[in-house]
Amino acid sequence: KIIVFRSLLGILDMSVASVGIIAAPVAIYTVVYNTSPVFTALLGFIFLGEKVGCFEAFCMFGCIGGIVLIGMS
Repeated sequence: KIIVFRSLLGILDMSVASVGIIAAPVAIYTVVYNTSPVFTALLGFIFLGEKVGCFEAFCMFGCIGGIVLIGMS
């Protein structure tokens, strides 16, 4: 059951990545794609109850803020 769900998420990831390469400039796509560990940690905190320390939260906030600033330009 979980493997099917994980496979579907992998397919979704590759599909979104392909559309992102086509639709967005390469520089913006690269920045957003390389911040996937931030979103993984955030989802782990929300769904799995993993602990996120003050330093990690500060770094996540900085990364997401950077994405917003790059997206506004």
